[in-house]
Amino acid sequence: MRATARRLGAIQIDSVNVLARAHYLPTFSRYGPYRADALDQLAYEKRELFEYWGHAACFLPLEMYPLLRWRMERQRGAWTLSPARAAFMEAVYQEVADRGPIAAGDLSIAGRSTGPWWGWSPGKLAVEILLAQGKLAIAGRRRFERLYDLTERVIPDRVLNAPPTAEREAKKELFLRAAGAMGVGTARDIAQYFHVDAWWDRRSAGGTVPQSNTQELFEELVGEGRLQVMQVEGWKRPGYVLPRALIP
Repeated sequence: MRATARRLGAIQIDSVNVLARAHYLPTFSRYGPYRADALDQLAYEKRELFEYWGHAACFLPLEMYPLLRWRMERQRGAWTLSPARAAFMEAVYQEVADRGPIAAGDLSIAGRSTGPWWGWSPGKLAVEILLAQGKLAIAGRRRFERLYDLTERVIPDRVLNAPPTAEREAKKELFLRAAGAMGVGTARDIAQYFHVDAWWDRRSAGGTVPQSNTQELFEELVGEGRLQVMQVEGWKRPGYVLPRALIP
């Protein structure tokens, strides 16, 4: 399980449950049978993985937490809140502080859901925004339902108190991890592995900000010898690989 998480950089969390929930299958497909509670133990007991937004909701290796602090900071400026909404968010945060770990549905002020699937209640939307901002974290799950708690009670101090990686370097590190997971990809392929500068990162209180020049970061990585350019037959755009990649 550790090897799978390290190799992929992200294990997508998915509620699809035909054979088993989808996030339990990648390790099985690579290594065969394994202890069923291994993933949950690594995430919620040993704290070697944490839940956050990779390309979607994912289990991520804990050492990646500093690489995503810039994304959390972006989310803090991505929402326009009226005074009443800001007060509600603060009240939700305080209730989590007092009662966490807690599910969104257990909040005393959660309100009603607006419909099936993604028709979230006001309380659920609040805890999800606070999660995106890094103010809350996922402490565990109850029959797949997220349990929210204060980040400082979930993420170990040594990681939480480590200096955040500057945004530009963090993006480059994410590209390197994506290139390692994919083997080879175009700049667009690799950038989208963690959805770097996709719509989610570009959301702001005033709308959507323009996409940054990620190609420039790839050129820097090549110049630093951390990525190599290669041609792939049938591709119109160049591919990128890690220097240590094995090419058949």
